Amino acid sequence: MRKGTGDSSLDDAVNMDVMMDNMTDVVGTLLMVLIIVQLQVNSAIDNIQSNLPQVTAEEARQAEQEAQDMQKKLERTRQEVAAATPASEELIRQVDEKRADLRRFEVTGKQDDATLMAVDKLQREFEVKKKALEVEKTAVAALLDERARLKALLDDTPIPQAEPAKIVRIPQAIEIPKGAVYVDVLCARGGVYGCDYDELEGLVMRSFAPARAKLLREMAKDSKGQEVAIFDHEKTTDFLNRKELDTKYFTLKFPVLKTRDVLRMEAHPKEGAGLDPSQRGSSFTKMLADVKRTGNAVVWFRVMPDSFDTYLAAREMCDRIGVPAGWEITTSPLFAKDMPEIKLNRLEE
Repeated sequence: MRKGTGDSSLDDAVNMDVMMDNMTDVVGTLLMVLIIVQLQVNSAIDNIQSNLPQVTAEEARQAEQEAQDMQKKLERTRQEVAAATPASEELIRQVDEKRADLRRFEVTGKQDDATLMAVDKLQREFEVKKKALEVEKTAVAALLDERARLKALLDDTPIPQAEPAKIVRIPQAIEIPKGAVYVDVLCARGGVYGCDYDELEGLVMRSFAPARAKLLREMAKDSKGQEVAIFDHEKTTDFLNRKELDTKYFTLKFPVLKTRDVLRMEAHPKEGAGLDPSQRGSSFTKMLADVKRTGNAVVWFRVMPDSFDTYLAAREMCDRIGVPAGWEITTSPLFAKDMPEIKLNRLEE
């Protein structure tokens, strides 16, 4: 709306300039006419006075008539000029006002242009913010849908019942004799597994002996200068793994440990092969009796987190028989032992 008003005022100002130019031309023309008439009158009077003796009465009357006509014309011209002067001054005043308005409109127009540019910038920023807001709304809507879905799942999920409180009694410690031999027992999968390393190593050596020559890599000297056989690391472990060696309680595996130079034997307990520690006359109680007869052996329990009850039953049996015992928590459900009798080439330093 402001721009329309500015255009109308500008047109008015231009029209007033044109009118001013016209009036100026009129006033200038009238002044020129007045000057010319005045000069003609003066010239006629001088001619009459200088030529008076040479003119006739008719010519004198004609000259006088012309002088009167010129006088009347001069008077009319003066009146027109007098009448035109106030109008010209009013026009000049109006033109000055219009020019002042025009300058004011120009300043206002520049300010409006700057304001419009700022408004355009704000409009663009608003569009960017609007798009970001739409993205946020979409993300929030997705989160609300996911929350509703999870809430529905929670509503349909029964509340788990907590297990009744369990009272645990830590067995009384028995002093471990000096120089005692430790007997490793693993509590896992609801049973106890006693590990006889001598038995397991004997099984491995009996299986390995027939293939020694085939698996031999080189002969080398140790730090004492004695010759030792170095067997191929990968071939040896692959050979023993394919043998599928196992006992009643364990399955034997031989991993490839590239930074080691001796064979590693791992004894993995078989599922369901563990002994019941609370059953009298079982293999476990016989093992405890053998440990007690040695006089310097200690049963060391390695307990998996899911078999703590099994450990408590086994420890109670140890207390009944009078065998010293200790325990520790473990997360490795197997026995592992290096076999320095079988040296291998180190694959990585």
